[in-house]
Amino acid sequence: MRKLLFLRRLLDLLFIILILTATATVLLCGIFLFTDSGTPLPDVITISSITLKELDFGTKSILITGSIAYLIFVYAVFLLKKITRQFSRTKIFEDTIIKQLSQVGYSFIGIAALLYIPSFIYRLTKHNLTIGFDFFNNLFNSFLFIISLGLFFMVLSSIFKIAKHIKEENDLTV
Repeated sequence: MRKLLFLRRLLDLLFIILILTATATVLLCGIFLFTDSGTPLPDVITISSITLKELDFGTKSILITGSIAYLIFVYAVFLLKKITRQFSRTKIFEDTIIKQLSQVGYSFIGIAALLYIPSFIYRLTKHNLTIGFDFFNNLFNSFLFIISLGLFFMVLSSIFKIAKHIKEENDLTV
């Protein structure tokens, strides 16, 4: 239980930080959307290992999809907070937990798609048709890791569903 309490507090702190930075991200994204195209950008804006240098349609679309992916990540952390709260109340095999674990999995798969597909298309169109897969650019920020994390939560949801069914069968036989 001590580990669960630590996880809950860690997720609470992470969620507060994410909400604050999500607010700033949405505001900055709004500012960049209404800025004229062709405006040069500072070299500090990097999404999916692409440093955005000029504000055009491609960079605006990457900023939008990156911001949406970030908001989906905030939602996934919120769901994980709810799951750990249920676990601390010893409600383990509830339908809501199974559904939320599945939603977290779909969220991570959506995050991977929103981060890497637009950046792949951007690279394909802007960098002289050089195809650069960032599958392994950074171990915890790679496409395959995020997809695997999403699939893990979906499998965990299925395992909880099976365990709930077995628990109900055992309750009926006793």
